[in-house]
Formats: sequence, structure tokens, C-alpha cells
Amino acid sequence: PYFLPRFTGDFKRSHPNIHIKIEETVTERIVELLKKDLLDIGILVTPLHEDKINEKPLYYEEMMVYASTSHKLSQQTGIAIKDMESPGIWLLSDGHCFRHQVVNLCNIQEINAGELPFDYEGGTLETLIKIIDIEGGFTLIPELASLEMDVSKKNQVRKFNNVTPVREVSLVFTRKFAKALLTEAIASSIQESIPADMLQKDRGTIVEWK
Repeated sequence: PYFLPRFTGDFKRSHPNIHIKIEETVTERIVELLKKDLLDIGILVTPLHEDKINEKPLYYEEMMVYASTSHKLSQQTGIAIKDMESPGIWLLSDGHCFRHQVVNLCNIQEINAGELPFDYEGGTLETLIKIIDIEGGFTLIPELASLEMDVSKKNQVRKFNNVTPVREVSLVFTRKFAKALLTEAIASSIQESIPADMLQKDRGTIVEWK
């Protein structure tokens, strides 16, 4: 919801003869389709550590905390990794690479809902954010999500102060030389739609999801 609208329309207008079919699915499914030669290009979080998959990094997106106005984390100017032990974290459903990155970054051994009114693992960040606004708690969000928020919600976003965790987003493909011009065109279009500072690999520490 944050990434695709930034480049798909402009790319299609710039390349009207290219037919674009986009399917949103989990990373494991993208890798499976690539290996079966049923997909030209995937866009996902890397590194994958897959020998037969080529990766072309596009941008590096910071991971941030979104907390309810009633949660103690929203009262802090900066967040430490150890603060993630606070009760009340909401997570995406299993199978989402962002969930796995959150678990790895925060070293979550066991989900502790604590003060939350019910257990829920959501399929979209928008759902989690709306629940947090009403029921309390916190979650982690990618940087592009924060850019789409209105001012009041941005005031509930906090950065980590002892590390800058980032997720590496890449184009992935199996046939290195097939459709090379198409791959480069898509990569350029995506990078033109992303804030310039997000193109720098050295802006933070890459959080792996596998």
C-alpha cells in the first residue's frame, strides 16, 4: 500500500507497450514462482541467501515504532531495542517478512500481549495501526508507511536511538540477462519514486528476516 502507488502509474505511462501484472504475495511464494520461471521479477526484502536468485538492491527503509498515545513508548523521544520488551506489541501474521524482521531485531522469543485486550496477528499494517489507536499498544512500521501518515499520526512515530535498523528492498530475478532492459527500467523508476536518502546503504544496519 505504500510502495506500489509511488511508481506503477508513472512507469506504465513511460512504457505504455509493457503489460504489467502485479500479484501481492509472501516472499516464499515469489521465490517459488521465480524458480519455476513463472515470474519475471520479484520485489521483496533481501538478502534471501538463495544461490539461484539474483538480487538488485533498490533502497534501504528504516524500521520505526508506532505507539498509542496512551503507551509509555509514545512519551519517549527515542527508543532502545530493550524497550521492545514492553508489553503490548502487535505483529503481522506469520509469513510476512516484516514480522520476521521485527522478531529478529527485537529478539522476541515469545509474544507477550500483556495489556492488550485480545490476541490478534494482523494481515496489514493499516489494521494494526487502527487497532493501536483504539485499544493501545505498539508495533513497528516501515519508513514509507510513516511518510503517508497525517501529522497527528506522525507524532506517534518514534525512531530507535541506539541503532538505525533498515530493511533492504530489492528486485529479484533468476534469468540474469533475459529482459535486462526491462529490469533496469523498473529499477530506475522505483528509485526515482523513493526519497534520495533511502537509496544509501550506509544509512543504517540491515535487519535480516531469515
